[in-house]
Amino acid sequence: MRLRKELEAPSIPEEKLLAVRTRLEAVEKLFEQNKPTEEAIREFNQFTGRVYTADKLRYYNAVESIDAFCRKAARPKPQRVLDISREELLEVVRRAMPTTRDPDYEYYMELFDAQVAMPCASGLIFWPDDSREIDISTYDPTPEEIVDKALAYKPIHL
Repeated sequence: MRLRKELEAPSIPEEKLLAVRTRLEAVEKLFEQNKPTEEAIREFNQFTGRVYTADKLRYYNAVESIDAFCRKAARPKPQRVLDISREELLEVVRRAMPTTRDPDYEYYMELFDAQVAMPCASGLIFWPDDSREIDISTYDPTPEEIVDKALAYKPIHL
């Protein structure tokens, strides 16, 4: 299924990727030199429009490459689309599943989270909402199951 433009992962201009990488490398250099990083991190966050902690910037490379991190940081956070359909949500979840090998799967995880009331709903791709009810080693949900659980979520109002 094709998604409408506002649901597609936006392309990232090479200049922006380079600018993000340059700023990240400047922060890394400050870490290496044991110098204050607060201003460089604030500037990095302002440039990317995201909020990264010092620990995230110091240790991101333990879980992903610099290219993958810069790609994620350079892309704007997904916004809520009020008239998204169930079929579109299903396609977003399909693209978010790492088994599809979509290079933008993390963007689609964020996009899914932005569309539903359930906090961190994209986590349902990897873990059941209550792991005490299922053997986690056999957990293999369909996009339909993930969307249904996320849409069924009702927040608790205090």
